Amino acid sequence: MSTSRLVVCMTFAAFLKVASMNGQGLTGQVSGSVQDSSASAIVGAGVDLVNTGTGVVRKTATDESGNFIFPQLLAGAYNITVSAPGFKTYAAKGIVLASSERSVLRTIVLEVGALSESVSVTAEAARLQTQRA
Repeated sequence: MSTSRLVVCMTFAAFLKVASMNGQGLTGQVSGSVQDSSASAIVGAGVDLVNTGTGVVRKTATDESGNFIFPQLLAGAYNITVSAPGFKTYAAKGIVLASSERSVLRTIVLEVGALSESVSVTAEAARLQTQRA
């Protein structure tokens, strides 16, 4: 095999290696669960996540187990709001996410109340990184 063919093959192999590494990405995720005061899952609660730097709003709802997840998030600071009919609205500010971080929030407990009442949390307590070492 000629030297030029060898160089072309090695360059192509290096290109494929770099292209496959691109899938690792720089995005993280935020997940958690929503319960009522009796530790029962709240199904269908609306969960809004706002990137405070860009103003981008992501919305989801809790599943049949009361869990939610926001995948593919850019690093930054986020505010979260959780609401469900018959419960006070929960709001937390200052959730900081690093690139490639998988942040699991502590269980969010919604209190029974009128639709106009809300509970606001200004600082998130110590978080645990449970997804990887």
